[in-house]
Amino acid sequence: MRILLLCDYRPNGPATVIDHISALQRNTGHDVSTLSIFGDLPNGLDLNQFDAVILHYSLVIASDSYLAPLARYRLRKYAGVKAVFIQDEYRWVNRTLDALCYLKANVLFTCVPESEVEKVYPTERLPGLSKFNVLTGYVPKALTTFKSPSYDERTIDVGYRARKISAAYGELGQEKWRIADRFQTAGIRFGLNCDISYDENDRLYGESWIDFIQSCRSVLGVESGASVFDATGKILPAVEAHEENDPKTPFELLRTQYFPQLDGVVRMNQISPRCFEAAALRTLMILYEGEYSGILSPGRHYVALRKDHSNEEKVVAALRDKDTWERITENAYTEIALNPEYGFEYFGRYIGEILEAELVRTGRQPLPGFVDSEVFEALACRTSIDVKAKLRGGEILSWCNRILDRYVMQLFPAPLKHIARRILRRVYLSTSSAFRILTQLRRYIDFIIHFRIPVYTFVFLASARKTLIEDLKYLNKLFRYGCEVHEMTGKAPFSLIYEREAEHLKLTPCDNLGDLDFRNKVYEEMSISALATVHCPIRKVSIELDDAECRKLSVGGEEKQFLHSLALVIQRHPSFGVKLFVGGNGRPRWLDKVVII
Repeated sequence: MRILLLCDYRPNGPATVIDHISALQRNTGHDVSTLSIFGDLPNGLDLNQFDAVILHYSLVIASDSYLAPLARYRLRKYAGVKAVFIQDEYRWVNRTLDALCYLKANVLFTCVPESEVEKVYPTERLPGLSKFNVLTGYVPKALTTFKSPSYDERTIDVGYRARKISAAYGELGQEKWRIADRFQTAGIRFGLNCDISYDENDRLYGESWIDFIQSCRSVLGVESGASVFDATGKILPAVEAHEENDPKTPFELLRTQYFPQLDGVVRMNQISPRCFEAAALRTLMILYEGEYSGILSPGRHYVALRKDHSNEEKVVAALRDKDTWERITENAYTEIALNPEYGFEYFGRYIGEILEAELVRTGRQPLPGFVDSEVFEALACRTSIDVKAKLRGGEILSWCNRILDRYVMQLFPAPLKHIARRILRRVYLSTSSAFRILTQLRRYIDFIIHFRIPVYTFVFLASARKTLIEDLKYLNKLFRYGCEVHEMTGKAPFSLIYEREAEHLKLTPCDNLGDLDFRNKVYEEMSISALATVHCPIRKVSIELDDAECRKLSVGGEEKQFLHSLALVIQRHPSFGVKLFVGGNGRPRWLDKVVII
């Protein structure tokens, strides 16, 4: 099989993501071509070269930034096997479901436990989707070959790194930092040498993280995941805004106010990749009691810490007993780290077998030969350059914000730090908005110049006032989307329908024309010039996008939107207004048909 792996590969990113991508690239047993993208697919990429396409979880399929509307459109039209990996599945649940439906995905690899999958991905909504459960991470083989320090050679008794995340992630999310606070106190009481932090500035990556684990006799841990599934995506911003204004608000109050009866409805608890790292490096795990995907057993692979910390004395005794430490770490190393079922090699083969079976199920024959690696690498390189050029402004803005937040904020005294952070956030959001407005303005000017439309100021002032600019910005997005679709597929995505009785002109996806046969109305094609005459009076202009992907281009995601200002222009200046609406004198390439009913 020829497989295309689409991902957002970052060489300096988290090791678990890099290992996951590498496993899919090397261990499936098939010819895998890896392409790192951020937004659009390369213009020259022919998806039909591949039997299957894998969308890695590093690409958020519900986000236009990671996967642009045109990229989703091309993947939707692709007839091969489409497999999707998703992690952090408690975010934007409805948007993710919409994206899976639109892409017409065949296979989903989910970290949601099998008993809970139907709650998150109902078969009724995703009837053609095959769902398979996978872990959030696996054991990197390289870690099992490291020479781990002995008990006496390790200088830190208890180590831990985490983030203090929002209350919006529920009780499970709170455990990630609560364990740090409470065990830090226990460490002082029992005289332990602890290196425990959930400060962003203390986070470690790459070799520094591995060195840290090896220097610790034990590491703390909790189950991975979140206990609140945010279907609409509205819970997190609301809770974060509250926390920003009043950081001392108790978790219970936030839960009651923003997500009552949602905490724990879907049980997402699962084993963390950190458990595999600790097992491979022979570091004792002190974990909150839990299931850990049925892989770890308390007393055999880890020391169980009660969530109320009532057994801290027994936990510390186990840590200080060298024989107990050696027994548990050896069990974890031999039974978990060296178990082939938890390794990335097994994971890669498992994915390859599923994709092969899915290809057989669809009745497609595998393509012969291999993808031309030189051509593909040149394409991938060109994509990388294009992406960097597109994101330069946004990247600089984001980079400056991170530097200020992580380092400059530390210079402020504690009472002023929170105020300074709020000011920084507002400045960042305002600057981001200004950046987006300037970008849209540049695109609008490009649009005017490209189509050589004379812009008469008096028409704007007399007919439409300020809102015409908003209508034209919206049309600009549709024009660009339509032109890109036509360039990639050779097909025009939109049609114009003029309803004579209602004097209504509407732009709609061309697939909707099939519905006209069921209205018992006769329709005929017409030209743009005929439309722009007094014989076709137009009082209403609307965009009607029942296609889920096109709808994302509209303001607020509305299916139907009236362009009142543009309608006024067309009423007073029919010829000019219609040309402005369609972007020129003749029929544009993104327009399939113009019909009158």
